[in-house]
Amino acid sequence: MPEYYSAADLLVVPSVEGVGGQEGLPVTIMEGLLCGKKVVTTPVGGTRELEYMASVIFSEPGNSDDLAEKIKSCLMTDGFESATANQEGKRFSIKAIARDFIEMYTKLTADK
Repeated sequence: MPEYYSAADLLVVPSVEGVGGQEGLPVTIMEGLLCGKKVVTTPVGGTRELEYMASVIFSEPGNSDDLAEKIKSCLMTDGFESATANQEGKRFSIKAIARDFIEMYTKLTADK
């Protein structure tokens, strides 16, 4: 998938909240960030966890005008460095996830 993300200028992943369970963090967003892409999404489910990231721009759920404005704004912004998204995306790398699991299991087993 990296070649597809690399060909894109921006990753757009809008979503709305449903009546069922809560959506987690889409893998697509993690992959896009790892490939250095700015992301436009909506603050629903697991995407809310990304509010601190400069590379993630939120649009109002169900508001297509706001979504279009956020996309336009991102595409017209000069100077966005993909290194920012890539650096922020490293949180989702295999190494980072493995490190988190090891840390969690070490804590769990140390208490016994």
